[in-house]
Amino acid sequence: MYGAKANTKKADWYKIWEQLFGAASTATIVDHETHAPRKRILQQGFSDQAIRDTESSVIENTRTFCKIIVNLSQDATNLSSVLTEKDSDPGWGPSQNLSQLYGYLTYDIMGGMVFSTSFDMQTSEKNRPYLGISMDALRGLNTVSYIFRNPNAIVLTVWEQVGFMPLLLRLKLDKIFFKELNAGMERYKLYCAEQATIRTARQQEMKTRDVWSALMFAKDPLTGQSFTEKDLQSEAAIIISAASHPSRTTLCALTHYLIDHPACMDAIRAELQSTFSHADEIRSGPGLQKCHYLRACLRETLRLCPGIPGNPLRTVLKGGLTVDDNFFPEGTDIGLSTYAVHHAERYFPKPFSFIPERWLARPAGDLGPESTDYATKDSIAQANEAFAAFSTGPMGCLGKNIVYHQLMVIFARMAWQFDLRRGPPPAGYESKRMGRAIAQAMHGEYPQRDNFSAEGDGPWVQFRSRL
Repeated sequence: MYGAKANTKKADWYKIWEQLFGAASTATIVDHETHAPRKRILQQGFSDQAIRDTESSVIENTRTFCKIIVNLSQDATNLSSVLTEKDSDPGWGPSQNLSQLYGYLTYDIMGGMVFSTSFDMQTSEKNRPYLGISMDALRGLNTVSYIFRNPNAIVLTVWEQVGFMPLLLRLKLDKIFFKELNAGMERYKLYCAEQATIRTARQQEMKTRDVWSALMFAKDPLTGQSFTEKDLQSEAAIIISAASHPSRTTLCALTHYLIDHPACMDAIRAELQSTFSHADEIRSGPGLQKCHYLRACLRETLRLCPGIPGNPLRTVLKGGLTVDDNFFPEGTDIGLSTYAVHHAERYFPKPFSFIPERWLARPAGDLGPESTDYATKDSIAQANEAFAAFSTGPMGCLGKNIVYHQLMVIFARMAWQFDLRRGPPPAGYESKRMGRAIAQAMHGEYPQRDNFSAEGDGPWVQFRSRL
């Protein structure tokens, strides 16, 4: 359904992005022919050189993050909106909601990497309301489209005949029926256009390269095509969301699982201590590349909590498509839930368990606490084939390497400096954004709400300095 040779294209669901922003982004272009040159342009902003050019944003913002944790431990009055009373156990700081703190961190990193600017979310409350804007926009796009494509909603089947979200936008009906969702989408649209305009106007004063520099001047080497102003605004809308929220949610889930699996955390620390002599050495390079167990923990987290847990839709092209002996005629919308395939036992034994060793072909007990009896070359190859956290095929995520690098640097530096344990939320605390997701989560699972892109809340964590 998703491979390079699949007889499919992205479903019309993705056209809602073009309706809203006036131009499709590389991630939402429907047909392969139009997508290919745009992808070649965008790749230049996510190369290995781009990782090196923008790594300072990751390092400096992670340092700020760790300083804030130290300050919170010393002064429980800072960031009072996310703290409980100071814990009585010596050395442990107050309980903190990591989904907020990680959110401020990843958003500031995104600002530095993409726009060479700091949104200062970690140190100022001024821009923090923008943290939820992109998620509100995705919730608006996703909710409206699926409401009108529900075949069981008989009263709405007329919409099934004439199309869903594009028609709603063209007729402005979303402003009538979904005022709150529409407001979220419009706020995000204006915000992204503003950020793109401000960054473009600053180009003459730029002394270092960022992702935006590559997008502004890059051309498709085959066609000479470059991005228009509308294209840049649409790309900004995708990048702002994709470069901040998935990283935030993955860090939350990784912390959640490692607190519940202290032997895995010990294995990560042993690996770090055998590789580095100081936290400032933790950056891109051979040392970080040798941290195989940390990467396995991150990969296992992405398996359990993929950034897009639902089923990205594809439309079958002329001639139809056969999948597992099932024939789908032209025009059929099909898809496979990433969450479902990541929890299929045929690919992942004990699919709901956090077992990083399933990605490592090493003797049992060599790197971690779990048995690796089934972590053979064949089982790892099978797991890799079913792993789709970044989608697959020609439409797969271009920022995969940047995500791995960024998350490994952040978590490695934090684990080097702090002990972690689960802390209590404030009395009467209730997540306002998660709906029924927390109650529906499997035992031990990090709860996620599917807004097309996943959203989480927590964990609440206490820190103790290891220095």
